[in-house]
Amino acid sequence: MGQGLLGLFMINILNKSSTESVLDKKLTTYIILALIVLIGIFLRFWQLGSIPSGSTNDEVAYIYNAYSIAITSKDIAGNFLPISFNLFNSFSPVAVYIMSPFVGILGLSLFTARLPFALIGIAEIFLIFLIAKKITNNYYIALSAAFVLSVSPWHLQFSRVSYDGILALFFYLLGIYVFLKKKDRGNINWSLPAFLLGFYSYHGTKIFMLLFIPALLLIFRNQIMGRKKEVFIFITGIILIILSFFYVVYSQNVNRQNVLLVKNISTISSVVNTERAYNSAQPVLRNILSNKVLTFLRIMRENYLEAFSPQFLFLYGETGDNEEIFGIGHRGVMYIIELPLLLFGIVYILRIKKLRNFLILGLLIAPIPSVITVDKSYGMRSIMMLPFLSIIAGCGIYEICIKFREMKKTYSVVFISAFVLLYAFLILEYLYQYHYRYGIYGAEAWLRSSRDVSEYIAQEKDKYKQVYIANEGGLLMQYALFNREDPYSVQAAYKSKILKNIYFIGNCIDTSNKPFDPKIYLPPSTLYAIPDCYKEVAVEPIKSIIQVGEPLHTVWKIYKN
Repeated sequence: MGQGLLGLFMINILNKSSTESVLDKKLTTYIILALIVLIGIFLRFWQLGSIPSGSTNDEVAYIYNAYSIAITSKDIAGNFLPISFNLFNSFSPVAVYIMSPFVGILGLSLFTARLPFALIGIAEIFLIFLIAKKITNNYYIALSAAFVLSVSPWHLQFSRVSYDGILALFFYLLGIYVFLKKKDRGNINWSLPAFLLGFYSYHGTKIFMLLFIPALLLIFRNQIMGRKKEVFIFITGIILIILSFFYVVYSQNVNRQNVLLVKNISTISSVVNTERAYNSAQPVLRNILSNKVLTFLRIMRENYLEAFSPQFLFLYGETGDNEEIFGIGHRGVMYIIELPLLLFGIVYILRIKKLRNFLILGLLIAPIPSVITVDKSYGMRSIMMLPFLSIIAGCGIYEICIKFREMKKTYSVVFISAFVLLYAFLILEYLYQYHYRYGIYGAEAWLRSSRDVSEYIAQEKDKYKQVYIANEGGLLMQYALFNREDPYSVQAAYKSKILKNIYFIGNCIDTSNKPFDPKIYLPPSTLYAIPDCYKEVAVEPIKSIIQVGEPLHTVWKIYKN
């Protein structure tokens, strides 16, 4: 369906007639847009609750806190309607409160928790169309940009899970669209609520708003600077949004107080110490050229350039600890065929000053959240690159079609056919990898074993007086999610680490380097779930939870006495 739609759309550009009525053009546009949105709906809803098949501790924290808010008006720590969820990490409140009615009304499951994010992802396809149409005044480019976003691996990855980056993207896009719509007529202050929600949706993209809002004011200064009172209120509103965040940080004792600053300073110190240790230069020279400032500047340079690198965009995507969470591993966040689209798109936008300034400045600002952290994480922190890249690629599709209008029709049809077939193949290849392979090899990145052990314990717990779970590391909420536990009980268990007859203990039971024997170290009628703690055991476990797709890798072992 997608490849046929793209081919029909490109042929429509080639055959564009100046005598085409406005009514016919709009009707055709909305029909094509509706088909693009239908593709987006299918790709975001297909196996939404089963792939990814597990849930990371961050996602579980969002989901269960949303459920707890829906049922009790308190988070799992017992705080009444908090404006920051400050558990083992600090979470933005917007995702929790948006998710809350879905899991509260429709029931607690991965599907219902991910549903609002999928719907928001679908809405972003429409928003990209509106923004592209507004800044290019070209329906064809707007439709092309919407199509690129609808099938984007980058966008699909985040609109199918309960992570907050996709929310920030939505509200920033909404704010940008309202600003663009009101800059000529109306009041740009109508965009402030959207920017406020975007700012509070995801910590990682806050720096984007701080830099992009001044860029918007600069680019469109001729349209708005005559309305001094309106602009003053707008700037004051943005400043108040920023100040309100710092109030929340300090009044709520937020864990991530460095969300706008550098993370993992200790990593920089370690790099500097290593450079100075393996160094034959004089101490003075060593201190001048091997220090934290220069090291951090080098890391910033590398992080910024890597966000634009072919390795990230087209070859490998996210790497490191989040490789199979913020990506599907060994695949770029864009299709390789979109590289020439970006190049042709840049050629197109360079001819139009305001379009060039808007897209290029936005694209240059978007990866900065990835720059100011030592961690190499681009998929989530650089998600604001996605709309600008999609619109540029849309311009590229239009530019290529315009070039081929000057050629013989036979050559044009052959080119379009080859282009569409290759694009379709790459999309199908991605879908095959995501739905049929990633669900296996990426399962443990999404802690599928935590789901499996939680479901097993739920089945067996009533047969024993007590159940011990060692090194639980978030398993309380995993258990609560997948077994739909009552939030009141979980709120009490969050403090006591005891849920009914289940004890979530810290470390494995100490055996003083002796072989572990359940009959010696466990009380009678006890079920004991542990990771691979002991070098020697006296008996085999009664149950092993293995990593999906890795039958030789046991993640959890379960013993009984």
